[in-house]
Amino acid sequence: MTFRSPQNSFELFKGLVEHSAVGMIGIEDRSSLNDENGSSTPRFQIFYANMHALEMLDFKDANFMLSEIYPLPERVGQFKQLSDDLLGRDGLSPEVILRKMNGQHFLASASVRRITIEDKNIVLLSLRDLTFEKKLLRELETKQNEIERSYAELVEQNNQLKSLDKAKDKFIALTTHELRTPISAILATADVLELKIYESDEQRDEFIRTIGEQGRHLLELVNDILDFAKIRAGKMEFYVEAMELCEFVAKVTKSFDHIAKVDEIEM
Repeated sequence: MTFRSPQNSFELFKGLVEHSAVGMIGIEDRSSLNDENGSSTPRFQIFYANMHALEMLDFKDANFMLSEIYPLPERVGQFKQLSDDLLGRDGLSPEVILRKMNGQHFLASASVRRITIEDKNIVLLSLRDLTFEKKLLRELETKQNEIERSYAELVEQNNQLKSLDKAKDKFIALTTHELRTPISAILATADVLELKIYESDEQRDEFIRTIGEQGRHLLELVNDILDFAKIRAGKMEFYVEAMELCEFVAKVTKSFDHIAKVDEIEM
């Protein structure tokens, strides 16, 4: 679009500056005049501030002193502060601390551009409030930390699942072996009874008791498998009780005694 009238161009430029999303302040550098006249008036004098700058600094109009937006020394900390020295040269400062009219301090990025218009030294100060960006950054860091913690928990849970899977495989292998033992004992004893390979009624009764004992042992193993399912579901109740070791060893040994006799092995 071409503007033939200079007046239209000026109005367009004025509208762009006035409604810019960046705070813009026009400042006259009167240092040369002060030196010539020996005046002690402030070096910098504000003559313009757009709507965004006034809103950012909480002023109603541009009739305020530059020193009013300089931060208090005790609030500067590690940040660079808006100052005469900063306005004395061109440059971009990513983080500068300023003060609002109500005394609240905030961070902004500041761009300084010095130009000369009709023998006057003008400083164009552009400000962009970083408060919202800092808030978003803190929230992003919080979310990132939460994601990292969740990921670590998932990794830990995955490792636990792998350990449980290995434990399950080991349990199945051991259980299969344990189930095979009493079943083999029952079948071997049943074969002895079926073939009537016993010397007396007492020996026959002993074989019958062996089948009963191995059957009960097999039932215990089945119950252990069911208990394992309860453990995985978190519904298992545990009890600590005393056990006679010699009696337990004798019971286990006896369960293999008949198989040992068939193979002529002494236990």
